[in-house]
Amino acid sequence: MRRNLAVLGVVGIAAVAAAVLGRDVRPVLIRMPFGVNQETGDHNYVLFNPFRDRSPEHAAAAYLDAMRSGNCTDAAKLSTDLVLPNALTCEEMQSEYRDHRSLFVQRLRDRRKEGSDVVLYYSDTGVGVEGNWVAVRQLGGDRAGWRVVGFNKIW
Repeated sequence: MRRNLAVLGVVGIAAVAAAVLGRDVRPVLIRMPFGVNQETGDHNYVLFNPFRDRSPEHAAAAYLDAMRSGNCTDAAKLSTDLVLPNALTCEEMQSEYRDHRSLFVQRLRDRRKEGSDVVLYYSDTGVGVEGNWVAVRQLGGDRAGWRVVGFNKIW
């Protein structure tokens, strides 16, 4: 009997926590005050809401994967009016960074909303300044997909 009550209590607490988190539409629940990228101000340690809408992240990941594989055609299909760093074309960037393509795909560290854009910060280090920033925007209303509208890197 006591065991059943304990299990019921744990399930109840978990249900309440899930309901609270599910209602919270913020994609980032907590930004840790340590490990801030000194050059950009982005946080290297955040607690993401497990119930967040991940469609902006999927769009950015598909773009970064296309860049990593050197597929400029797919990268162009996933972006709109994109200006790459140093005004390079995709082909020029692929040629210049041929030996560093693995740096296009890194771990998601932070996510923030800037106007109508969602800016995602990716980095494989918790202390360095190197990383990728991808801005995505949902064009044409809620039914349309997300498109990459900004990309920058430090590496």
